[in-house]
Amino acid sequence: MTKRLYYLLIVLLFALLPFHALVTNYVQFGLGFHFPINAWKEGIIIILTILAAFDIWKTKRTIEPDWLDGVIIIFFILGILSAIFQTRQIGRILFGFKYDFEFLWLFLIVRHGIRFAQEDIQKIVRVVLGSGIIVVLFGILQIFFLPKDVMIHFGYSPHISTWVPGGPLPMYHAIDNNALLPRVSSTLSGPNQFASYLLILLPLSIQWIVNKKSVNRWLWIMFTVFIAMNLFFTYSRSAYIACVLSLLVGILLYINNKRVVRNLLLWMIGIGIIGVVLIMMIKPAIISDIIVRTSSTQGHYERTWDGIVYSLKNPLGYGIGNAGPASSRFNADNIGWIPENWYLQIALELGFFGLILYVMILIGTMQKLFLQFSKNNNLLSLSLLLTLLAIAITSLFLHSWEETAVALTFWGITGITLQKKNLKKTKKLGSMPTTTSSRL
Repeated sequence: MTKRLYYLLIVLLFALLPFHALVTNYVQFGLGFHFPINAWKEGIIIILTILAAFDIWKTKRTIEPDWLDGVIIIFFILGILSAIFQTRQIGRILFGFKYDFEFLWLFLIVRHGIRFAQEDIQKIVRVVLGSGIIVVLFGILQIFFLPKDVMIHFGYSPHISTWVPGGPLPMYHAIDNNALLPRVSSTLSGPNQFASYLLILLPLSIQWIVNKKSVNRWLWIMFTVFIAMNLFFTYSRSAYIACVLSLLVGILLYINNKRVVRNLLLWMIGIGIIGVVLIMMIKPAIISDIIVRTSSTQGHYERTWDGIVYSLKNPLGYGIGNAGPASSRFNADNIGWIPENWYLQIALELGFFGLILYVMILIGTMQKLFLQFSKNNNLLSLSLLLTLLAIAITSLFLHSWEETAVALTFWGITGITLQKKNLKKTKKLGSMPTTTSSRL
């Protein structure tokens, strides 16, 4: 019973995460029910924690933490010390832990909690992709068919690109508030957040295309094309860069034949050049409107530079919740201390030591995913590695992990994938099969 409930809660969490922003906004501002519905995910994580602890106690299983677990725990301790001796404000502390630590806690829980067999993991990934298909198709509708103000019917604000913490989301975002250049967000809270979520879906979809055992490959190709279309219309420049670089790394890792790699790279470069030329012929101003964006670029530069300067002024940090998305909820200007860089956010909150620990967590996770791929030819591990690389790149320009659907989905799947000893067989969990799958 415990295992089945644990599994069902994980499935429910991953299935609902991409709709979190839409549903909570609709309930609170569309229906007018102002209760903390947005805490549903924290409730599930708490229950998962209890179930995992109960299973460990009941089975008398010994937890075998490794160095990555140790670094995460030290990172937690640093956050607690920062909360006690620096921040000392309950609200800031709670939101600071939500943004900086919640996804890492989920990672630890599912990594050391109840174990899943490979076919169980495969089903969980399919749930993520199933929800992703709905999100991507809704994005296509937003791009080509639905009126730009359609989200007003879900309680969204009639304003463009303007959001006050605690208030309704804007009906859509636009480049430099230009209504002629709307950016697609689908069911996520914003276009950059949606782009980060697509960076999870894209490698997961591609793995089914290259998997020799995959059926209906043409459907996965179509889904991948839809993902790419959505990604383009988010107009997220950092996501563009991250997507290209991560895919190049994926090609190099997956294909051992140097000649094939060379030909693929040449084709990608050729197609890219042709695409850019065609776009410029159709809409010559697209480079300045979408890519250059002088005012936005200047703003990013200034906020990032300020983050660097203040980090150097106080290498111990200013306290958890005092920078990044958490600070927006407590500053009088409703903007907060936004350095437009997740690494600088960590440095401003937890100092250089916290930044070092955080980078170690990223590198350690990448290493474990790479080792699992290289040893078992596990395509899921490679997909997650490419996603982590991509979001690590976007984090240089954005607060990429602020989106719940992105952070909890990625770190939840990764924790399950990196379970210390995945079972070869498992007892039946509801309608789950008991035969193993050789490859995801």
